Amino acid sequence: MTDWSPDERTLLFFRHREGATEQDLWYLERKEDGNYEEVPLLQTSANESTAKFSPDGRFVAYRSD
Repeated sequence: MTDWSPDERTLLFFRHREGATEQDLWYLERKEDGNYEEVPLLQTSANESTAKFSPDGRFVAYRSD
C-alpha cells in the first residue's frame, strides 16, 4: 500500500510487471456498488515508487528512476 485518497475511495499501490523487476503504479478504486476495480495508472519502462496524493486528491506525486 502507498496512499489513500483524501475521500478514501482510491488506494495507490505498486505492482511488479510479469517477468520484470520494475514496478508500475496502479490504483484500486471503490465503485458506487461497493466493489473495487484495479486500474493501471502508470506503466513505463522506469521503476516508479513512493506515490502520494495531494491534500485535495487531484494530483499524485511519485518517484521514478
